[in-house]
Amino acid sequence: MSNTISSFNGGLFSSYLRGRPELEKYHNALQDCSNYHLLPYGALQNRAGTYFIADEQATDMRLIPFQYNIDQSYVLVLFNNKMKVIYNDFIIGSGGVSGGFSNGFSNGFDVDLSEYSIATPWTNEQLFEIQFVQIADTMYMVHPDVPPQKLVRSADNDWTLTAIDYSTGPFLPYNITGTTITPSATTGTGITLTASASLFVVGDIGRTIELKQIRTDSTTTATSTAYSPWIKVKGNWDFSTRGTWTGTVRIYRRINGGTQAEFRSFNASADNNFFADGEELEDGVEMRIFGRTSCTATLTVDDFFVYGVAEVTAFTSDTIVTADILVDCDATTATVDWAYNAFSTATGYPTAIALYNERMCIGGTLQQPNTVFLSKIDQWNNYQSSNNALDALSFKLNTSETIRWMEEQGDLIIGTSGNEYKLGPQTSDDVLGGDNVKASREGAEGSSNIQSVTVGDILVFITRDSKRAKTIGYNFEADKLKARDLNSLSGNELMESGVRQVVYKQNPYSEIYFVLNDGSVAIMTFDQDQNIFGWSTFEAAKDAAGIAGLYKSATVLKGVDDDTVYFAVERILNGIDSIFIEKMADRDFKSQTDWFFVDNGLTGTFDPAQSTVSGLGHLDGETVTVIADGGLHPDRVVVGGSITLDGNYSKVHVGLGYRSMARPMSLDSSDGSNSTMGQRKKQNRLKIKLKDSVSIKAGQYLDKLETLRVNKTSDIFGEVIKPESGTVDLIIRGTHEEEYAPYFIQDIPQAQEILGYVAPVSTGG
Repeated sequence: MSNTISSFNGGLFSSYLRGRPELEKYHNALQDCSNYHLLPYGALQNRAGTYFIADEQATDMRLIPFQYNIDQSYVLVLFNNKMKVIYNDFIIGSGGVSGGFSNGFSNGFDVDLSEYSIATPWTNEQLFEIQFVQIADTMYMVHPDVPPQKLVRSADNDWTLTAIDYSTGPFLPYNITGTTITPSATTGTGITLTASASLFVVGDIGRTIELKQIRTDSTTTATSTAYSPWIKVKGNWDFSTRGTWTGTVRIYRRINGGTQAEFRSFNASADNNFFADGEELEDGVEMRIFGRTSCTATLTVDDFFVYGVAEVTAFTSDTIVTADILVDCDATTATVDWAYNAFSTATGYPTAIALYNERMCIGGTLQQPNTVFLSKIDQWNNYQSSNNALDALSFKLNTSETIRWMEEQGDLIIGTSGNEYKLGPQTSDDVLGGDNVKASREGAEGSSNIQSVTVGDILVFITRDSKRAKTIGYNFEADKLKARDLNSLSGNELMESGVRQVVYKQNPYSEIYFVLNDGSVAIMTFDQDQNIFGWSTFEAAKDAAGIAGLYKSATVLKGVDDDTVYFAVERILNGIDSIFIEKMADRDFKSQTDWFFVDNGLTGTFDPAQSTVSGLGHLDGETVTVIADGGLHPDRVVVGGSITLDGNYSKVHVGLGYRSMARPMSLDSSDGSNSTMGQRKKQNRLKIKLKDSVSIKAGQYLDKLETLRVNKTSDIFGEVIKPESGTVDLIIRGTHEEEYAPYFIQDIPQAQEILGYVAPVSTGG
């Protein structure tokens, strides 16, 4: 019989499915696949190499994208309480962009004293729990153990990272005991807060307290040609006049005690009176009336409460503290309605963050794990309480589980440790606000604390065991959000070590990169519209001792045509354990001389051609793979940061070699009643369809591989071998085995694309 593989679009299959040849995707699936892209067409394409950018002697590292626009993108490099920035693939220096491939950075970042860095509050252990939202030149970053931070880019070499000021909110739920707090003054510094029972502790210093008081004055009136007293206005207000009068009555307005400005005016000639109303949305607004004789003009505010805020500055006793007033109180009367700030070392900080409905949403603290705080519209840091339904609000999910991530997808989608929720307006025709908000449970998968990723119109998140990937998106049949398991055919084996980071690459092919704790990267080729879901893996090149590098982090910067992937890879080179920042080459090479299939490598361009390549200090002592003018050159050992070639070349790529390997499922068949499973099988010949390839190795055993080059030469060095497309015929040495599957290998730095294969299979033996 013969077995035909038309494509590999099944991707990696779980070992538990190796006895299921009746499955539709079985014969297009793989049991091993490393360093190949699984193209959406079903072909295998060996991955491009990675360029060396910089290295750092650190034990962990996280890369985060900071993309102002397509043309202005940065990679944030975070490691143990420090951040550095990459722009145009160079480390940014204090005097501008400095460094580059030619420098080598053989001793790490510190070799260039001009490099720019800033201090951060995150340790290595906290890096992968950071979640972030970027808006233009500002990024908001949260971690449950660290005060939320705001990163601002003022220039390429001018970045500031500061703790976000949440002193005026959000706050914890209001006090439910009989204990009251009385302020000694309504404004100013150094005032006294007095509690009616034991309340304060030394740890309260630096915390803020909100005092909710019933308004003592909601009306201001003018009865003569003079000003009425100022009155605070927030929310709805009404104005009216009565009497018989002549002249103009005016309403004046000011913000935060600033210069007053005429707001409204009303003219009468002993003939009529006026009524007007409005709504004030801004904070800190005051109004007053300039009246006329014989006229009673009244301005009334509908809100019933004033929300004052005081910051504790000194501790006297458990009933008395000193404080500064941040937001004026209404009176020096006692109130039972008070609340501490929601964020502190004791109560914890937000785990998740998202931008939704023009509000910044944060949530998932230690003390309020199921509460979402939504800022005032268009004011990302403003969570101050008010009487206005459109201002900041908080919402408590109907669960005791911790919020793990949030993301806007029409509504605000929230993943907790046990469920998935959708938060949005209760009445869709009205604006989301305190009196128009609801949340519904949409799923029960449960999430880890890894930030979700948006892929088209769905979200991808990691389950609470960190070993499975799920999508969640709207399902029209169920009329609700529905989750889908991306590991249904690959199983948990692929991610057994756990996921530490997820990033999405949109172009040229839709791929999701999952950085795993074992140092590998699992890649899913993903096209929901075409129902394409297939897995492959990346493994970093090995060093001279045969030890593979470990992927620690990845990030993606969007481009006009292609997106660019960056990796942080731990390697022991020249006896030094460092983390290298590497950029994956664009696989769409312009010509064969641009082929770049080495890791942690550099490119040298020479005019005139030369035989010495220097600037390789980061590879000292390593045996490196060399591509010279598009052809394969014998390996060299880097000594003193340079190598000498066997001739003069114009374009040379130098780096660590790596191997791409794929192995289909065992060549079993089943028509439902008959099966070859358990029978001994053998292949002596493979017909392999290649595209734009130079060579391929294949065989039943890794130590008995057969090599075929498209021009039939046996010498891999010397003359440049041009790529070809078509079907190649390879005779292999094999024996009869019950579990039979060939290996496909590419271990030389040349392009290879495998479209499929046909193989006559004999049974028996």
